[in-house]
Parts: sequence; C-alpha cells; structure tokens
Amino acid sequence: MDTILRGNKINEIIITGCATDFCIDTTIRSAVSKNYDVTVVSDAHTTSDRPHLKAEVVIQHHNWVWRDLITPSKAVKVIPFEDLIIEL
Repeated sequence: MDTILRGNKINEIIITGCATDFCIDTTIRSAVSKNYDVTVVSDAHTTSDRPHLKAEVVIQHHNWVWRDLITPSKAVKVIPFEDLIIEL
C-alpha cells in the first residue's frame, strides 16, 4: 500500500472504518510511522462492545489517545465529519 500511495504522490490519509481498537488503531500508527499526515474522522469509525467496555467508551478513548499521540514528526488530527467536510 505504501508503494502505491507514494507512487501516486499521496501524503495525507483520512481514516474511517471498523474495529477502532484493532484495525483502525494499527492503520493510524503505521501511517504516522511512515510519515503520512493522518486525519481520523472521530465519528466515522466503530467497534463492538467488549466484555469490559461498551463500544462508545472504546471509541471515545481511542479518539483521545490519537489526539495526544506522541510521534517523532507528525501529529494525528482527530475531527468530526462535519469539520472535515468544511476543510475539504
């Protein structure tokens, strides 16, 4: 995927999807480590309830973690869909 993105001169990734605490989290961390600008749409990713946490809490927690994620060179932007549309 990295080769395809770089070959097309893409340096920003907007992330939405399923499995907040697994696929989404891993994708964000991988993209940041490869020096992409990452925007997470805070109200456009989801997960299922976990035995110890409701899905809503998992999502809220990960949005908070990503906003404050310390990385060597890039910050992760976490914004709601409405704000993303305005920016685009």
